Amino acid sequence: MSFFKKVLSSVGIGGAKVDTVLSQKSVRIGEDLEGVVNIVGGNVEQTISRIEVELKTEYLKEIDDSKVRCTANLLRLVVARDLVIAPNERKQIPFGFTVPKHTPVSMSRRNVWVETELEIPLALDPEDRDYIDVRPSRVMDVVLDAVINVLGFRLREVECEAGHLRGGHGEFTQEFEFVPQSAFRGKLDELEITFLPSDDGIMIYMQVDRRVRGLKSFLQEAAGLDESYLRVGISEYDASQGSNHVARMLEDVISRYC
Repeated sequence: MSFFKKVLSSVGIGGAKVDTVLSQKSVRIGEDLEGVVNIVGGNVEQTISRIEVELKTEYLKEIDDSKVRCTANLLRLVVARDLVIAPNERKQIPFGFTVPKHTPVSMSRRNVWVETELEIPLALDPEDRDYIDVRPSRVMDVVLDAVINVLGFRLREVECEAGHLRGGHGEFTQEFEFVPQSAFRGKLDELEITFLPSDDGIMIYMQVDRRVRGLKSFLQEAAGLDESYLRVGISEYDASQGSNHVARMLEDVISRYC
């Protein structure tokens, strides 16, 4: 084994390569995601100290009056340690994990990915990134259907932003911004919703922005008092009753502040 090959391997030339293949590209929150890490040896024998599979996303954070995109780790899984791979050898390492409840939904774009990294001493660590489509949990699905298709709100924007709800996880929250089209048209300017998983369903945090009507409402808006912050729990049982049932629950709460 030549010294030249060793040097090249240490700077990432002719070293081991990694390619992760997922069992599916679309998965629902709370479901299992499986895959295989394929490793192909390079020009020299190498010891891989650790192979990690991570589930990651990104969120917006305001820094010095500018919004920058930051990366957050949702889950980290070590699938192998101290693995020796010979030149041109091929290895497959299967893995699987449950998509965490706090994973953001891919509503507007693919913002969640699986990243695989090989930790190799004295070498550039090879990595592989695979984007996945994350669908809402079944309870969230019913709530979104109730808001959009029953109450008639239009989804305007979905974004992950820096912030933390009590009882939440991590350094960001995913906000769903809706515009009323039918039931609350003329009463609300917008409705913002954030989901927080609970033991028996989800807790919904809502920001209700009332539309200006008359001098009193104008003065309230000018003073920033036209927004109300509400929360309502939707259990697995509530969701099992269907979108119309959940829509009535939400409508009852929102109507008190219009």
